[in-house]
Amino acid sequence: LAAAQALGAAGVDIRRLRVVHYRSSSEAAAAAIGGHVDLVVTHPAALLAQARAGRLRPLAVSAPRRLEGELAQAPTWRELGVDAVFSNVRAVIGPRGLRPEPIRYWESVFSRIAASEEWQRELALHYRSEAFLGHEAARAAWRRLREDISQLLFELGLGRR
Repeated sequence: LAAAQALGAAGVDIRRLRVVHYRSSSEAAAAAIGGHVDLVVTHPAALLAQARAGRLRPLAVSAPRRLEGELAQAPTWRELGVDAVFSNVRAVIGPRGLRPEPIRYWESVFSRIAASEEWQRELALHYRSEAFLGHEAARAAWRRLREDISQLLFELGLGRR
């Protein structure tokens, strides 16, 4: 989806893409190194060893800003003139109808975890950025994400409106 979003924003007819799904980032990297695919889209930490060895080259990141560390030289799509930002989401989801008290409790717990130094080190180690959202902001973000992904799937010919 990240590649389709960026390529579509760059003017490519994304319905013509041939997308190959691999079970792991290492399988995808092997396919790229072997010349079987032109492009691998995955989490940056998954391909860092191949980039260090000079077998793969980071072309762009779908993040809103450049990554730090070894991948700081990889431009964002926006820096390349392509209006595309895509990221993975990690969430804790409760059942429908959950009362406000447990929601407030868990929001407080995860807010403290997100602010901890240990969590910040973990994010940096894996090239992830922190974007903790409380309950209401998360609900709104999920709605926008669902709309964006639905639109992208429709453009790929994989979804309906």
